[in-house]
Amino acid sequence: MKSKDAPSISKTGNCSNRVNLPGILSHLSRFHPTFWRYCAIGVINTLAGFGTIYACMYFFSFSPELSNFLGYLLGINVSFLLNKYYNFKSRARLWQEAPLFYLVMALSYLLNFLALKILLFLHLNPYLAQAGAGVIYTLSSYLACKCYVFKQAK
Repeated sequence: MKSKDAPSISKTGNCSNRVNLPGILSHLSRFHPTFWRYCAIGVINTLAGFGTIYACMYFFSFSPELSNFLGYLLGINVSFLLNKYYNFKSRARLWQEAPLFYLVMALSYLLNFLALKILLFLHLNPYLAQAGAGVIYTLSSYLACKCYVFKQAK
């Protein structure tokens, strides 16, 4: 019985069950289109989320907490839909991929937070620590989306 290792991405953009960190980094450095679309979608969902947050507070006088919740709720759903249909072009059913997508985002956030705590413990400038943790979040969520959430997408 084979054990399942963390996936890697081949030169052709396909996932395998071999861990190949240098290959992953080399792959991303060659500007894989799904990675850069993933980053662009991240900008779009951030704008949608913060636009919602500020609109809720300014136009509707919602509390900052409720505004934050609504903004992040919209942002993560924008991210899911754009990644599913535009970036990874998945044809699987929503109910099959959505729970895994939300789990991946939560786990990526936990990795982000752990990286942030480690970088701060190492006395890195807090702004640089945030940037470093953001890289961890982006790479982990992208790889998980490509290799687990939308793995059947062609």
